[in-house]
Amino acid sequence: DVKRIIGRSLEDPVTREEAKRFPFAISDGGNGRPVIEVNWNGGLQRLSPEEVSSMVLLEMKRSAEAA
Repeated sequence: DVKRIIGRSLEDPVTREEAKRFPFAISDGGNGRPVIEVNWNGGLQRLSPEEVSSMVLLEMKRSAEAA
């Protein structure tokens, strides 16, 4: 769950454990911050955990409004 690594460093033990469960790569985004690498819109995107969480919430909102 990406929410668990929000605000944590890449070297944090919780981040390391959670990264083992993710179906995508986690890398250093600078200053020890984790970034998530995903193939999206035809290319490799590097997103912060906060961006991923925001995208999930936005998609949930769209789904709820469409129902």
